[in-house]
Amino acid sequence: MSLNTQGTSGSQLHGLALEPSLLSLHACLLEVLPDASKNWLGQTLRKMSGTMPDNIFALHFSAACRYGTKSPLDTTNPNAQVWLAQNPDFNPLFWSVQETLRIFLLLCYKPLPKQENTASFLQNLYQSADLSEAIALQKSLALLPHPGSMLFLAGEALRSSCESIFLALAHYNPYPYLFFPEETWNQMILKTLFINASLQPIYKKEKRHNPKLAQMLMDYVRERRAAGRPHNPQLWQFVAPYLQASDLPMLTPLFTGTKSELQAAVLALHTSSLPEAQGYLAEHLGSLQPSTSLSPPVSWESIDNET
Repeated sequence: MSLNTQGTSGSQLHGLALEPSLLSLHACLLEVLPDASKNWLGQTLRKMSGTMPDNIFALHFSAACRYGTKSPLDTTNPNAQVWLAQNPDFNPLFWSVQETLRIFLLLCYKPLPKQENTASFLQNLYQSADLSEAIALQKSLALLPHPGSMLFLAGEALRSSCESIFLALAHYNPYPYLFFPEETWNQMILKTLFINASLQPIYKKEKRHNPKLAQMLMDYVRERRAAGRPHNPQLWQFVAPYLQASDLPMLTPLFTGTKSELQAAVLALHTSSLPEAQGYLAEHLGSLQPSTSLSPPVSWESIDNET
């Protein structure tokens, strides 16, 4: 999936032919940019309508930090709502104005759709990027032309020791869900746990459950317990669909743990298709102290990351 332009024709903006989705994003920026920033954006787009070398574009991409704030983008205005309707997999509520400005410039860059040049151009742009630029690039991945060929750039975030860069890919970003092969997806889930980040903001994680990941997470829980360390109870949402009768004892310690652990055990067993699960749940709920407070979780999103 890339930027939604199907069944639409483009319009001219400062000499650039832009599809309706980009025009909506431009209008969204105009709602929040001060006059000086609007002028700079217009001048930059006019320059981009001609021939702009990659190194000059990189300078403008970097300069966006002076013209867009780090405040969250306002997604309540009508233009933002139009853009969201055109691109339903994205939530720019988690983009700053500065990031949106950079993503818009990148999508307007005329040489970008040329597949033979895209990879080397983006690799060079990423290698010279500062932290805020790298984050914007990761957030833009699914919008780029030929997004399926951008796995090399997503790999930079997966390997990064910088949590902010990794989470720009892992949280609120549709790219992993849409394009990661199973092995890479599983690696991302495990790294999220290793850095003690929440699993909840991972986009459409419920659609990428797989038995190999469930087994990896069971092994992870065993290792944590052997080391006397807690684990994120949110991980049981990935294990629940693949529970086996032999796995049930792994849930027992959760019934005497934190409130989030107890809720995770209840929800994992309640949603499991394993025939023994409901009896196991009733047995352990019956053994709880009467004073135990248990508000049944409505969903996995209601379970806190307590470790």
